[in-house]
Amino acid sequence: MKPLFVSTANPFLDVMTNPKPRPMRPNRSLVAIPPALMLLLLLAASSCIRNRDYIYLQSPAEKAYWETSPLKSKSLRRAQQAIKAQDSAVFVPYMEPEEYLIQFNDILRVDIKSFDEKANQLFNAFTMQNMQMGGVMSQGGGDPYFMFGYTVSDSGYLDLPVLGKIKVAGMNVVQAQDAVQKEIDKYFTQAFVKLALGGIRFSVMGEVLRPGKYAVMQNRLTILEALATAGELKPEANRNRVQLIRQYPGGSRVVTLDLTDRRLLSSPYYFVRPNDVFYVAPLRVRELGSGVTAQQSMGTILTAISLLVNSILLYNTLRNF
Repeated sequence: MKPLFVSTANPFLDVMTNPKPRPMRPNRSLVAIPPALMLLLLLAASSCIRNRDYIYLQSPAEKAYWETSPLKSKSLRRAQQAIKAQDSAVFVPYMEPEEYLIQFNDILRVDIKSFDEKANQLFNAFTMQNMQMGGVMSQGGGDPYFMFGYTVSDSGYLDLPVLGKIKVAGMNVVQAQDAVQKEIDKYFTQAFVKLALGGIRFSVMGEVLRPGKYAVMQNRLTILEALATAGELKPEANRNRVQLIRQYPGGSRVVTLDLTDRRLLSSPYYFVRPNDVFYVAPLRVRELGSGVTAQQSMGTILTAISLLVNSILLYNTLRNF
């Protein structure tokens, strides 16, 4: 029913009496929230460090357990049973390590003993003097072998008193000892030579607590012992990709090692050689700037959500002002 005294010819009154419904525009702020929340949820799922990326020397059963989703209860129980069924005292045989060849700048310890008193006085006097200097240096935290050992020159020669220069680069320890023994037999009778490496020197870089260059006075050292010497790895270190730069007389070789895999124990690179360099790369969690643990990650996510909500409210307030 049309209202009284209203002319339908007047368009203004038609609009006032029969207004047309205005189409509703979607609220852009509400539309923008779900994708942002999805992005934050994905960030939360990938930000914290998983146990499978943190635990050393995992067996295949342990890897399968950590890769199983907690939501799959049956698969999780089967993985737990597989861990219980495996032998907890598995013997892993070592692979024969690579034979080390002497390089320039290596420090060798050379001991010469003889029934000839003159030979003993000559070599022992020089050695004892250097050992005393090396003892003072070791008390100050230095490397004692640097003082009473013999350094291989850049040209690959070992310079010994009386014997002179002897080519040792490219030889193993036994071959170098035989070379020195051959030279000393020219001057003395019944003289015996003992040659050995002056400890193991290696460097550790990247995500460790104490990066630097280290010297260990022993003949055998594993990669786990070397990293422990550097103060262990940081929580955000990538234990799946530890790079080993191994030096050879003619160049270097780069090898990627997985510390979370138990097969590392049977790797030919498990034992450290002199002049090895280890680089530990960081995980993506450090690049994203999120937390290491789930609690830290949730704090980061909640802060991001709060900033997003406050930005949306501020935008709506300024737009309607």
